[in-house]
Amino acid sequence: MHRKLVVLVMLLALVNGGSSARGADTQELEHVLDQWVLAWSSNDVERLLPLFTESVDYEDVPFGARLRGRTLWGS
Repeated sequence: MHRKLVVLVMLLALVNGGSSARGADTQELEHVLDQWVLAWSSNDVERLLPLFTESVDYEDVPFGARLRGRTLWGS
C-alpha cells in the first residue's frame, strides 16, 4: 500500500509541475491512476496488463523481480 501511495504522489508531483495547459492531461492521468489502483488491488494480472506498453520494463526492487515485455506477464 505504501508503494502505491509513493507512486501516486510522484506522478501527481510531475503533473503539477507542468504547463498551464494540463487540464485534460491531468484528468487522463487521474483516470489511469484510478485504473491502476483497482487493478493492483484486485491481484488480477489481466486487469493490470492494459496499463502497460508492449515494451514494459517492470522492476520490483523489494522483491528482486524484473520483468520485460508483456508476454512475460502471461498475456
